[in-house]
Amino acid sequence: MTWQIPESLLQQYWIAKCQAYTVNGKKVLFAKANTHVDRFPDIILNKLENGFECPAEVELRTSNFNHSPEQLSDLTSKMVLSRRNTSYP
Repeated sequence: MTWQIPESLLQQYWIAKCQAYTVNGKKVLFAKANTHVDRFPDIILNKLENGFECPAEVELRTSNFNHSPEQLSDLTSKMVLSRRNTSYP
């Protein structure tokens, strides 16, 4: 039996618990979800302790990411993963 956690639940988790994580060694202070469901990026804002702001894409697995790697680098985004199951740059 295969089951999947809905991506929206992972996004809600990130917003609620992001303060427990760091991005490039800087603590995440808060996050804000994209109000448009199922649009890139899932998280439109991660505010870091140094004042830096960056979006993020939330996926259960790397194989679920259906965007080009350039979208991440162009937006200075990060990918929040529950499980890395395929190679991704």
